[in-house]
Amino acid sequence: MSGIFNDLGPCEVWFDEAKLGVYDGDVIFRETGESRPVHEAEKGVTEVDSIRVGKTVEVEMSLTRESLAKLATILPGATLPSETKIDVYNNTIGTSRYDNAKELIIKPIEDGAVSANTKWLTIPKASPEIDSELMFNNDNQRVWKVIFKAFPDASTGKLYTIGA
Repeated sequence: MSGIFNDLGPCEVWFDEAKLGVYDGDVIFRETGESRPVHEAEKGVTEVDSIRVGKTVEVEMSLTRESLAKLATILPGATLPSETKIDVYNNTIGTSRYDNAKELIIKPIEDGAVSANTKWLTIPKASPEIDSELMFNNDNQRVWKVIFKAFPDASTGKLYTIGA
């Protein structure tokens, strides 16, 4: 018996209605809650309670052997002026990540095919940020590390969905 996403296996990733690819490693869904301590003077530094103040949801993945068109969809400030070139500009300062966020879907692979949508993980508003170091040597494959940050949808408040 396995969980909703199965215990092991690759997944197919879609961003902004475009298939980024099938990945068999390093697609990491991360949800981190945050709380702040509550203190009372007579208890000193001992916490008497803790109040939730929010959470961060991110998907981290490593992209390899990507086409220019795929890279242009995830590189902030990138344009694709032709099929053979990406231009990246430093014009993203002051740009709202929420306003430019798109849908991100992670689709587990089962028995060699994409699982039914009842097992998909969907983030309605995800914004990519690149955190890469490309190594030019004979020992390491070149990897574009991208971290998608999730934002709650303004109309529904939904941060992510598991299932159909």
